[in-house]
Amino acid sequence: MPLRVLLACLAFGLLVVLWIELGAGLWPLSALTPFFAIIVVGGSGVLLSFIAFSVAGPDERWTVRPGVVDVEQRLFDRRHLFRVSPDHGDCQLVKSDTSDAGESWHIVIQLKTPIPEPQDTLFRLLLGLSGRKSRARLYSPSFSREERAQHALDVLLGERREPGSE
Repeated sequence: MPLRVLLACLAFGLLVVLWIELGAGLWPLSALTPFFAIIVVGGSGVLLSFIAFSVAGPDERWTVRPGVVDVEQRLFDRRHLFRVSPDHGDCQLVKSDTSDAGESWHIVIQLKTPIPEPQDTLFRLLLGLSGRKSRARLYSPSFSREERAQHALDVLLGERREPGSE
């Protein structure tokens, strides 16, 4: 969360610089006003969305134990805890290579019942805005190596093995 707040502050600072430096080109009206308007409006949209999404999305921490996953979602001082007890057929390991950071692996749990809603109204609203409110599947935070993801899945399913031993 501290990194998210730092990045949001950086984006806000860039937004202020954008408006101070290029906002002067908007008034008085001239032939260059549309050019500056496109830059200022486009840059403002990007920076405002960067601020919103850097702060609005909750952090998610999974605690995996045999047969149970405790999921904690945190946003600032608010917390939402819930527990999932999946069956063997509800869990799978999925490889994701959509990010620039390289390959990552996730445990995906098919939910039989919806995630319980938080009691806090603001937290419930923020979860809904970030798209995490009503999900049919629960995706774990990413694992950098397949062996670690497989080990976590084995622990969840009750099969205890050391990572990398197969």
